[in-house]
Amino acid sequence: MASYYAPRYITTENAAVDLSSSQFLYVAENGSNLINIAGGTNGAKGLGFLMNNPEAGEACEIASLGGGAKGIAAETITVSAGNLTELKADALGKMRNAVPGDIVSALAIESAAVDDVFEVMPVYYVKAAAPVVFDSAADLTSGQYLYVGDDGAGDIDVVGGATGAVGYGFLMNAPDTGEEAIINGPGHPFAKAISHDAISINDKLISLATGKVDAGSTTGDVIVGIALSASTGADETIDVLPVLYIHP
Repeated sequence: MASYYAPRYITTENAAVDLSSSQFLYVAENGSNLINIAGGTNGAKGLGFLMNNPEAGEACEIASLGGGAKGIAAETITVSAGNLTELKADALGKMRNAVPGDIVSALAIESAAVDDVFEVMPVYYVKAAAPVVFDSAADLTSGQYLYVGDDGAGDIDVVGGATGAVGYGFLMNAPDTGEEAIINGPGHPFAKAISHDAISINDKLISLATGKVDAGSTTGDVIVGIALSASTGADETIDVLPVLYIHP
């Protein structure tokens, strides 16, 4: 059995309709502060996964961003070593494999067959088709695989801090000042990062001031990646899945 993230429940919303047969489906607020199933051809923005089975008007327990959850597979979901598969919600609220342009609602923690209940980690971003390209604000010829973002002037430099920082993603090349910086950020299924310390597979990662990554587990941390490989200490190159959310 895969490791299971502790659920982060939203319990302040009531069911808009009878959802007693809808446990583990993807749900959203319906515009009237009530909860119903969410999804579509390209996925949907929602609150998370329904973990209980409320009738109309009863409280919903929803596992939301960053917390553990279970979903229902609408098709075969395959998770291989070092790969967390990106998922979208279909019109029935079940999980399908996401493709570029889809809204990614969750990462699969384990493989599943059709109609299986399986472990997922809720996220939210749009899956991109190609790396983001900007000009480098500084000499980053030694900065490959560091976490980078806007330097405030529309150019790229290393970003991070004690609780992380919001940036564009991980630098995949080594540009000099003014040269193109190729960045794999949220929506890309793969990037590389440099470790600050020992990191385990599936750790949630923050970017430090150096642009290196460390495990983040404190409320308010800016999570910028999920570790797909481990490090035994500092300055090792690891595989990561780029994401972006605030640790609840």
